[in-house]
Amino acid sequence: MIGPLTRMMWLVPVAALLLAGCQPQRRGDELVVEPNVAAITVTADYASRALEATGGLPAWGRTIRLQRDGVVTFYQPDGSVYLTEHHLDIYPWSSSVRIVAREPSGRVVWQLSRGRFSVLQRDPRVDLSVMPVQGRDYAEAILHIMTAPVRFLDASAKFVRGPDPVKMQGLWYYPLERVRVLEQEAPAATKQEDGESVEEPGFAEVPPYWSRIVLYQNPESSLVDLLWLVDVDEGKFLLVRGYDYDQLEKDGVLLPTKVEIFRTDARAISKERVVTIDLK
Repeated sequence: MIGPLTRMMWLVPVAALLLAGCQPQRRGDELVVEPNVAAITVTADYASRALEATGGLPAWGRTIRLQRDGVVTFYQPDGSVYLTEHHLDIYPWSSSVRIVAREPSGRVVWQLSRGRFSVLQRDPRVDLSVMPVQGRDYAEAILHIMTAPVRFLDASAKFVRGPDPVKMQGLWYYPLERVRVLEQEAPAATKQEDGESVEEPGFAEVPPYWSRIVLYQNPESSLVDLLWLVDVDEGKFLLVRGYDYDQLEKDGVLLPTKVEIFRTDARAISKERVVTIDLK
């Protein structure tokens, strides 16, 4: 059982990926962003520990694109299960994920990139009613649990850490709640003293898709292997948990090899498991 959340008490600033002097380099695929790791300064202790627990900032800096295949189990209301296979392309530094579902009747391709969700391809013969969660919710869950340490370096958000650990599914965690969402604006010209104009990007407040996103960090392992997604208006409450962290390759980052998604009530008490992803 999951207990109620402890009230968040204080704000800790974290380093921003898009700080001056840290411009991303793009290549090929528009979702690929290669960071300038040397220009990133991690100031928050929880962010530093989350990065180190999963391989360190240099390893994450080399991780431009993650490709995983998974066997996905959708749990149906009547107690039956639906098995399928999905291919995941995850881009940590552009906050993006592309999911390819290969069904006997055709393909579906979802993409979530920088907060924008789209269906790139869908064969009309594919029955999506077997999914117990919406495509966007599914993509959001995957992106956040697979790239949790990098999310702390996102310039578009700030996080509040609770002062005390809370017990979740039998384990103790420190809650870290995202409290601000910004969107990078198009560059705007600003006049300098020499009379020349220089384009500088800014950030604007945008309505978040989720009312709340809470990441939970294990104080012993420092892994952020649990998160809670809340949409108060829609009455959606999803708990996402990662298990059995392992490296994809030598000197690479550690990622969960199994992900489960649960529905919860408004107090974050788990009600039912709806999705399991076993990753290869």
